[in-house]
Amino acid sequence: MGAAATEIARGVRLLFVVMKCGLICGILFLAALPSPASAQAIQGKDSLLAKLSPREYPTYCELQMLMNPNQIREYLTLPNARERSKWIERFWVGLDPTPTTEANERRNEHERRVLLARERYASHKAPGWDSRGEVLIRYGVPAQVTKTDVDISPSSYMLSGETWHYVAPRMVVQFERNVAGEYVCSGDPVFWFDKGLYAVPAEPDYCADELINSQVAEMMNPFPRLEYNFVDMPMQENEIYRNLEKRPFVHSCDLKERIPCYFDVTTFRNADRSLRTEVNFEVPANKIGFFDREGSRVADVELRVLVRDSTMRKIAFAGDQIRVTASDSPPGSTLLPGQVTVHLKPGRYRIGLEAYDSHSRKRAAFTRNLEIAPESGSPRMSDILFASSIRNAEPGSKFAKGNLQVVPHPARVYRIPFPINFYFEIYGLDTDKEGKAFYRVEYRIIPLEKKRWGPVLQEAPVNVGSALETSGYGSTQPQRLSIATNELWEGPFRLEVTVTDRRTFKTAVQSAKFSIIK
Repeated sequence: MGAAATEIARGVRLLFVVMKCGLICGILFLAALPSPASAQAIQGKDSLLAKLSPREYPTYCELQMLMNPNQIREYLTLPNARERSKWIERFWVGLDPTPTTEANERRNEHERRVLLARERYASHKAPGWDSRGEVLIRYGVPAQVTKTDVDISPSSYMLSGETWHYVAPRMVVQFERNVAGEYVCSGDPVFWFDKGLYAVPAEPDYCADELINSQVAEMMNPFPRLEYNFVDMPMQENEIYRNLEKRPFVHSCDLKERIPCYFDVTTFRNADRSLRTEVNFEVPANKIGFFDREGSRVADVELRVLVRDSTMRKIAFAGDQIRVTASDSPPGSTLLPGQVTVHLKPGRYRIGLEAYDSHSRKRAAFTRNLEIAPESGSPRMSDILFASSIRNAEPGSKFAKGNLQVVPHPARVYRIPFPINFYFEIYGLDTDKEGKAFYRVEYRIIPLEKKRWGPVLQEAPVNVGSALETSGYGSTQPQRLSIATNELWEGPFRLEVTVTDRRTFKTAVQSAKFSIIK
């Protein structure tokens, strides 16, 4: 009887340890996968959630892990289901990895992940899937999975569970099955940055393409069947690892290699007083693919711009192409310029931009908000357009501004001792009886960081600036300037330009940032 009681007591203690382990695992899971939705600082969040309809609540559960706290608050405080539905459409537009195409790859992938999580890792509790489902939605289908069986003895215990092995991102996630039969994450996902730290098992329980059909596997994971281990895999240079805490989910589009691209947006006024918005691109020649065509090495980069208004309605689309022919030698670090022009009225817009290398099929994609203010005051200035060169334009020249060819330089990086070139236009100058305008242009270059003298940082005064007084016929005047860089140093700067109408003594100011490298 005493021996039986001892065994019962030991079993109770063991059960307590197992239950405690399950509780700890649950807590670790919440810490391991920091969902933005877990922030309970939103006042009255429970009452706001209660207002969601039975159809809306599952949708919220599917999206909340992609939202930041501000987005969650904004969504939950909308007055009705119609407004929330519109908000979701705008939300997905903002996440579209190819903002100038009809397809939204990230949304399609996310919805398929959610469907798979509900089918394979269903739970009767909200949000409708267990911990494995959440990891699948966040990171996609694992490349391989290994399973462990339960092992409980008087001297040791091991709960049954699964280990998920990812190749992209290079990560391992472990799950344990608690006494309630639920799978919980047993700790933080482990990321492997260096070679030789970890290898995927040679005989896993299953691979991703055995779990789901090949079409979905290819979309959801760029490596549907693993034929090598992490030791042989080169380190991927991307920002996924650095940004995972701020944005704890990864889609296949995030893992694809991209081409570097620089862009800026400048707005000018046409002769008929309409506005012309120019989206300027620069692509490094040594980062795109060249192919042989009729004995020459050719590269084609397609540029696309899609403009939406504040309601995310499409209002403008335009494109251009960068085509370059190279010699037999490898392309250097030359930046290839391109420009796409759209005509927009004053207002707020969201612009999607893409550069697509037709040979390598790599792309660069960006979205940015743009506000075009209505014209007011006199004189007025256009945006400042930084240029790699400004010269007299020949007939049919690209990047022509009147009789000038202004080659855009959206990277805004200049090397000492080469000069800084920029262009802008002045509107609304007062003219005399002969139609002549008189004005003054003054510029200053302001350092944005302290100047470094060896290991010492020192405040640097504004020591570069100049002014000129000039005149011209007409109330609109184009202006080109070139500034020497000999007195500058490596680092970021702000260019500030002031125009003064010498007849009315009214002024206009415009500024823009640039950088200097050695």
